[in-house]
Amino acid sequence: MPRITRTIDPAATITFPNGTVVEMSAGPGSATQFTPEAPGLRSAQLPSETDTSAEFEAALRELDIEEQETLHLDVLPPVQGLRGGAPQDLIVLQPSRTADDARPRVVLYQDESGGLSWHFAEDAFLTPEQRQRLLQRGLRAPLPNRFVIRARTGEARATLANGVPRGSLRGPITKIGRKILKILVIPVADVVLGKPIEMMVRAVEERKRRNLIWHITPDTYKSPPTVPITDWSQLTQGRTLLVVHGILSSVEGMLSGLPRSAMDRWCEAYQGRVIAFNHLSVVASPEENARFFLEQARQALPEGHLEFDVLCHSRGGIVSRMMTEHGHELVDGANAAFRSIYFVASPNSGSQLGDPNHMVDMVDVFTNFLTNFPDGPVMYSIETLLAIVKMLASAGMKQLPGIASMGTAADGFIAKRLNHAGERLEARYGAAASDYEPRPGADNGFFQGRFGNFVMDGIFAKEGRPTANDLVVPRDSVFERNGHPMFPIANPLLYRPSDAVWHSGFFSQPRTLAHIENHLQVGGIPIVVPALGGTKVTEASSTDADRVRLRSRPPKGRLRGGNRATERDTPQVPLLEEVEIRRSPEITFHEKVTEGQTSDLTVRLADLVAGGDALVIPLPIDKDAVEITVELSAPGFTVEGPRAAPMTVKRKRDPQTEQVTFRVTAKNPGTEPVIRKLIATFWQDNNCIGAVTHETTVTPAGYGRPVAGSGHSSADTLLLRPGAREDADLVIYVRSLQPGVFDVALRSRVPGEEYDMKPMGELKLVGTDFEDFFKQVVDRQFSTFPRDPNLDEKEFEDQLNAWNGSFMSRLADLGRGLWSLLPDKLREEYLRLVSLPTPPRALFVQSDEMTLPWEIIRPAGMINGQFEEQPLGVRHVLGRWRPGLGARPQPQGMPIKSFVVLNPRYGTGALYWADLESERLKALLGNLQKPSPVDRKALDAILSRTDVQMVHFNGHGTLGANAELNGLELENKESLSAMALHGRPLGLQGHPVLYLNACSVGRTGQTLGRPAGFAAICIENGWSGVIAPYWPVYDPWAADCSLALYTKLRLGRSVGEALQEIRREQPNNFTAQAYSYFGDPWARLLFP
Repeated sequence: MPRITRTIDPAATITFPNGTVVEMSAGPGSATQFTPEAPGLRSAQLPSETDTSAEFEAALRELDIEEQETLHLDVLPPVQGLRGGAPQDLIVLQPSRTADDARPRVVLYQDESGGLSWHFAEDAFLTPEQRQRLLQRGLRAPLPNRFVIRARTGEARATLANGVPRGSLRGPITKIGRKILKILVIPVADVVLGKPIEMMVRAVEERKRRNLIWHITPDTYKSPPTVPITDWSQLTQGRTLLVVHGILSSVEGMLSGLPRSAMDRWCEAYQGRVIAFNHLSVVASPEENARFFLEQARQALPEGHLEFDVLCHSRGGIVSRMMTEHGHELVDGANAAFRSIYFVASPNSGSQLGDPNHMVDMVDVFTNFLTNFPDGPVMYSIETLLAIVKMLASAGMKQLPGIASMGTAADGFIAKRLNHAGERLEARYGAAASDYEPRPGADNGFFQGRFGNFVMDGIFAKEGRPTANDLVVPRDSVFERNGHPMFPIANPLLYRPSDAVWHSGFFSQPRTLAHIENHLQVGGIPIVVPALGGTKVTEASSTDADRVRLRSRPPKGRLRGGNRATERDTPQVPLLEEVEIRRSPEITFHEKVTEGQTSDLTVRLADLVAGGDALVIPLPIDKDAVEITVELSAPGFTVEGPRAAPMTVKRKRDPQTEQVTFRVTAKNPGTEPVIRKLIATFWQDNNCIGAVTHETTVTPAGYGRPVAGSGHSSADTLLLRPGAREDADLVIYVRSLQPGVFDVALRSRVPGEEYDMKPMGELKLVGTDFEDFFKQVVDRQFSTFPRDPNLDEKEFEDQLNAWNGSFMSRLADLGRGLWSLLPDKLREEYLRLVSLPTPPRALFVQSDEMTLPWEIIRPAGMINGQFEEQPLGVRHVLGRWRPGLGARPQPQGMPIKSFVVLNPRYGTGALYWADLESERLKALLGNLQKPSPVDRKALDAILSRTDVQMVHFNGHGTLGANAELNGLELENKESLSAMALHGRPLGLQGHPVLYLNACSVGRTGQTLGRPAGFAAICIENGWSGVIAPYWPVYDPWAADCSLALYTKLRLGRSVGEALQEIRREQPNNFTAQAYSYFGDPWARLLFP
C-alpha cells in the first residue's frame, strides 16, 4: 500500500504522486497520504493505522462507496495556542480524478478532537436547470472537484487541551490528534441512472429498520425488538404507555440511558401495558407513521377501544400529535384515544435542521452524534446517513419526507398541517426542553468556539438572532405558542446551559424522569421534581397555559438564551444521582490446604470497613447497577471451569450479585509447604480497576510436621473516574505459576471476537537468566560501535550505518526467537485475530514477568494469505502493565500543567545533544521547569512534590549489580538508583509519567523475588507510565526521538500511538526501536 508523507509549508502547495493537491494556511507539519491497494479495500495496512470503525467500513461496502484515499495532516499550533475560526484556517483539497471519471467525490473531514463534517465540491449542488443554462450559454459546467474545508484548528486544540471529548473514538473515524480527510467515491451507476429517493435512501432505511409495534419490559427495553406485539387485548385493561422515538433513532436507542428502576416503575404503574413504536423516520412522513400505528390498532381490535399516554422524543412528537390531533382523519373508525402526551425535545414549531438548506448541517450534526449513540442503532444510523450523503452527492436533492416534516417553512408540514388552527383537546401536554452550551473537553471541535458559533448560530436563528437550542431542536419550539390551541405548554422542564443536557441526553436525568412521572401521574401520586438550578418545576395542568411568559430571543451579548418559564415551588424528594460505590474486596479461602484438596474460593465485595481498602466504582445517574468481571489467578492450583465470572454491583449492596465462587484444587507444592498467592482482579471492559490477594499455605500430601497457615490478604484498589476509557482491543495476561513458568490468557474486544480470559497455555522461561539476557544477546553488539575520534564525518557515518544494519539484523533474529518462546495457542490465536477484517489495533500486556521485551517480538506467519513478520511494537499500539494494578492515569487524558526536565551537567558541561534536546523541547512545549543543579538534593525535592505530571531525564544511565541498583548519573558525581523511587509522594499522590532518555534503564529484572528496575518500581509506586530504552542509545538519534515523541503527544496522539509511529517511521534505527513503555497504550498527555 502506498504511504507517502510530505512536509507542510504554509507557503507551498502539496502535490501527491497520484495528482491529489492540498493547500493549507497553517504549518509547519506533515501530510501523509494512504491509498488502498485495490478498489474496495481500506487504505490502512498495519492494524495500528486503522482509522475507521468496523461499522463504518461495513456501511461503505453495503452502499458500494469506495475509499479513494485518506490524508492525515499533522499541524502544530504555536506554543501559545491558535485563535480558532480564523478565515485563513482553511484546507483546500483537489482529489485526483481523471477527465472521464464522472463519479462524484465527497470528503469526510475530522479535526484533531474528533469533530466530523461532510464536504461536497464547489458547484456540486447546481440544479439541472442551472447546468442547462450554462450549456445554453456555451459553457459546460466542469465536474466539481474542489473542496474548501474549515479546519477548526483552534477549536479542536482548545477542547482537546481540556480532555478527550466524550465518544470521540466511537464514531466513523477512530483516531484523534490529527486532521483526517477521507475521500470517498460515489458509485457511478447511481449517477447515471439517477436513482430516485426510494432506491437510494428508502432501501437503506428499510433494510435496517421497519415499522414495528412491540412490547416493552424492564428486560427488553434496551434491546432491538424481534417480534411485534401479539396480544393487543391486554391493552384494553387500562391505559397504555406508548413510547415513540425521534429522527434516525429507535425506541431502544432513545431509552438507552434510562435507568432500569424507571422502567420498573412504569411497567408496574401501567401493569405491564408499555409498548413501543419503531418506525421509518427519514423517508416516511409523520402522517404515514401515524396512519400505520392507527391501522394496526384497528385491525388488531376491530371492536375494542384503546387509551394511550404517550412519551415521545424529537420527531416522535410530530408523529404523536398526528395520532392525537388528526387520528380520525387519517383512519376511519380509529379506535385509539390519546389522553396525555409528554414531549421531550420535540420540534412542535419546527427545527431548522429539517429545512432543505440545512440538510448538510443536519447530516453533520447527526454524524457527530454517532459517537454518543448506543452500539445497537449505530449501524442503522451510519448507513442511513451515508445514503443521504450519497443522495446529496449524486442527485443534489436536499429533501426527504421524514426530515422535511420537521422544517420551519411557513408552508411546511408543521406549520400547515399541525399548527394551523385546530381545536383544543381533552388531552394533557407536558414538555422538557434544553439550552445546551458545548463544553471544551466534553464536546468536539465541530461544536466549539467561533466555528461552532458560526455553524450553530447560522442554523438556529430567529429574525437574524441566535436562539437557545439543544443542538437539534430550538428550545422554545418544544412548548411555545405556535398557532394550535394546545400551545403554549405550561410549566415545561427547562434545562440551562450549565446542566449540559443535549438533545439525546434527557432520559438519563433524574429531573426529566420525575417531571415525566409527575405528568403521567405514575402510581396515581405525583412525583415531585427537585430544584433545577434554584428553580422548581412541577406538573402543569392545561389551565396553567396563560401563566407562561417566555422570551425566545437571547439577551444582548449571549450566544444562546431566553428566560425560564414561570414555575411554582413544590416540595422535594431525593432521586437517583451520580454516586461512587465503595466496597471492600475480599477473598474467602482457607489459610492452609493440602495437596489434592478441592475447595470453594469466594470473591466478594463487602461493605466498606473503616480504614479498609476500598474498590471505588462510579455509578452514573442513568445506571442502577454496573457489570464488572472478576478474573482469578491461582498459581499452584487447578481452577475448575472458567477463570473469569461476571459480577453485578448495585447502588444498594446485594450480597447475591456481588460475589462469585470458583472451585480450586491444590497442586503438588514439592517436598515442603509453600505459600501460594491467589489474586482476584476486577475489570470494567478491558480496564483493570483493582485486585485483591489472599495467601494460603499449601502442604504436600502426607506431610507430618506442623504447618502454620498464612491467610494474609491485601488489595490494590483505586477510583475509576466517571467517563469511559478507551480500551485496548487485546489484553495479553501473563500470571506467574512458579519460578520461570507463566500462565497466559487473552481478553479480546476485537469486534465480533469478544471474550474474557481465554487460556493460551504456559510461557516457560525456565533456565533462562533474563536479568543477564540483554548483556548476552544485545550488549555485546555495542563493543563494536564506532568510537574512533580520528574518523571524519563520512567515515563515521559509513561505519555507523554498517553497525546499525548489523545490530538490526541481530535484533530481528532475537525477535523471531522470542516469538518461538510463546505458547503455540497464543501464536495461533494472534495470527487468526490479525487476519480478521478488523484486526486488533492496540495490545496491552499485563504481565507478572516484566523482562521479556514484547515490543521487539516478531510474529511470523501467514496473515491474509501472505507471510509477514512485523515487530509487535510496529504493528500495534502497545503498552505494558502489572496485573492487579489499577488503570492509570485518571482520567485517561491527563492535562500536563507541570513538566520537569532534568538535564545534569557532567564535568564542564551537559551532554551536547541532551542540552540541545532540552532547548528544542522548550521551543516546542513552552514553559518547562529545569532545576539546577541536578543533584541528589534536587531529585529528592522533586520526588517529594505532588504537583508534577511529567518528568523527563536527559543524561547517563547505569546498570547495577541488580535491577534495583540501576541508576541515573547526576551532577557532583552523585546518582539516583531505582530503589530510591519506592514510597515517594510524587508517585503515590501525583501519578506522573517518567521519560528516561538514558542508556539501558528500561530494563527490569527480579530482585528479592519481585520485579525490579525503574519501570517495575515506578508503576508499583503510583506512577502512570515509564518510557525508557532497553539498550544504549545514540545521542543525536535519542534527541530526535524525544522531539518526535513530544511533537506527536502535543498533536494529540496517545503515548502508545506516538511510540508506535516512531518505530514504524524508523524501522531500521536501533535507537528508535529501543524504547519500552510501561503504561496505558491509550493514555494521552494533554499539553497546553
